[in-house]
Amino acid sequence: METRASIERVTADERATIVARYATLEALRHPNLIPLERVEFAGNEVIGISTPIGQPLSKLQAAGPIAEVRVRAIGEQVLRALVALHGAGLVHREVWADMILLDGDVARLACPSARLAHDLARRYQTRAGVAYGSIHCAIPPEDFGGRDTGPYTDLYALAATLHESLRGRPMFVAAEGYHPLTVLGDVAQKPRPSLAIADAELAAAIMHGLAIDPAARPRSAAAMLAELGASVDEAPAEAALLDALRKEPGDVATRLVYADWLEEHGDASRAAFLRVESEPMAGDTRWRRITSRAPIAKCVTFAAPCPKRWDALASTGTDGVRFCGECQKPVYFCASVDEARQRGKQHACIAIDAAVARGEAEAAYDTSMFPPREERAMMMGSPRSDPDPKPGLVDRIRGLFRRS
Repeated sequence: METRASIERVTADERATIVARYATLEALRHPNLIPLERVEFAGNEVIGISTPIGQPLSKLQAAGPIAEVRVRAIGEQVLRALVALHGAGLVHREVWADMILLDGDVARLACPSARLAHDLARRYQTRAGVAYGSIHCAIPPEDFGGRDTGPYTDLYALAATLHESLRGRPMFVAAEGYHPLTVLGDVAQKPRPSLAIADAELAAAIMHGLAIDPAARPRSAAAMLAELGASVDEAPAEAALLDALRKEPGDVATRLVYADWLEEHGDASRAAFLRVESEPMAGDTRWRRITSRAPIAKCVTFAAPCPKRWDALASTGTDGVRFCGECQKPVYFCASVDEARQRGKQHACIAIDAAVARGEAEAAYDTSMFPPREERAMMMGSPRSDPDPKPGLVDRIRGLFRRS
């Protein structure tokens, strides 16, 4: 993968800054960032060379809306890459679907080499109201409005990319017959379309990242991760244990080894959760989607309560979704009452997070799945009041005598 950026009209000092940035990027390594392998300066061009791993997110987007649990996992991994990138003093400025590569369950952010020079060279590559590069909704308002860019620019771009992934279409589309650049006016001014998804935590984080004013967005990639209930770092040893439990949720030996490891590293609450699930709030939401042993709260296949637990279901490769071999259906992990309500509308099988009030979540699920009669009537478009009753047989016979 080769990316090029023109540095023809930058000053000597700016050129030195660009060289330093590329050197920093070349030395940066992170499991969710595709490394820059080599940098070449050829005349007035700088060339960054890296090896792509996986398929771009844009290819998955082309097939339609992506499951929210998958979008959450992608967002969390890209945010971790941004924490590392921003920590090194760099801004990516191309956190778009084409630059997010998926390799199985792993999401990696492609190298930002072509844009490292652009904030210095941009005055030669743009004019008022026009942005260089791809024209789509992931370009933040400040990027084409002549304002400063920073880490908040990357957070907006990621939020817009995740928003499109969930909806299956961009936030704004140019009207028929109009130039695509007209979308930029919508990006700068119009309210963002809301997200009607079960994962309220994910929806809130995305909408926060889409604020028009950079100051109104999350203050950092780490802060946005926290809004998702996720942590920045996973130690390599812990990541391996967590991955093993993700693949084989019912492996008791792995669970106990992981619990021992946590206890040795001073994390007694999560260790206790793994052993007996006695600490409802242990770990973040994403962690509990993998490690929970919650009972199946609602099964749409069998009338009797399901005796299975979350850890007894087969992994699907997506955190928060598992497969029940008995009823041959996916089961969804609900980490909020709103999530249970949305799954009820979908008539889906669910398990409920120990941190959520189970009775409240089940009630929300039941109400969504079986709405009151009046609400069902409105949904079906039928009148709320009963029509006039039809005359019975005796009334019809009397009517005949009256007419005769």
